[in-house]
Amino acid sequence: MRRVQCPSCGVTHVVLPADLCAYRDAKLPDVEVAVDAQSCGPTAAAATAGQQAAVGTSAVRRVRRWLRAFDGRFDQRLFALLPPVDGTWLERVRRVVGSWAGALVRLRSWLWEKHRVLFLGPTGLRRNGLAWDGSRRGSTDLGILTWHPDSS
Repeated sequence: MRRVQCPSCGVTHVVLPADLCAYRDAKLPDVEVAVDAQSCGPTAAAATAGQQAAVGTSAVRRVRRWLRAFDGRFDQRLFALLPPVDGTWLERVRRVVGSWAGALVRLRSWLWEKHRVLFLGPTGLRRNGLAWDGSRRGSTDLGILTWHPDSS
């Protein structure tokens, strides 16, 4: 992973690949596949998402945590940012960014460009890369932000 230093504040940031979930060892395409397969149960969702390589039932627990993370406040915040169309949160996302594979990766870019909100995957949403209360804790640069090494 690439590390960069902010020229204005001097803080070092890790620039994550666009498809990696922040604070999780998961990729957005795997999470998307698990969300699609959730109606078949967490075991099937874990197998579909390629998580069965994990030891024992930890893959199923991991996928259950992903699916639980997309309830409640996440839905409300995401629905407030998406155009008003019918369907579940993932169906609405696909209507906005396209229905082919990789919708969550495209959602990350769309949310940043349109609303300056970072989509971190199951970890949630961050306005301007910060926690919703505006504090600095948990700030994340996912490679979406523009950084110029020559600007000091």
